[in-house]
Amino acid sequence: MNIINSYEDTLQEAKSGHRLVASAWSFVSFVVIGSLCVSLLSYIS
Repeated sequence: MNIINSYEDTLQEAKSGHRLVASAWSFVSFVVIGSLCVSLLSYIS
């Protein structure tokens, strides 16, 4: 599966550069939280 391979690549990047992975995870979490807020607002209205 491509997901498992990309996950292993992410682990390799975590060993080489923690700052890059941390910024990537913060970006992903920001997008997820943003989409959740948008879906919540559309659900309320």
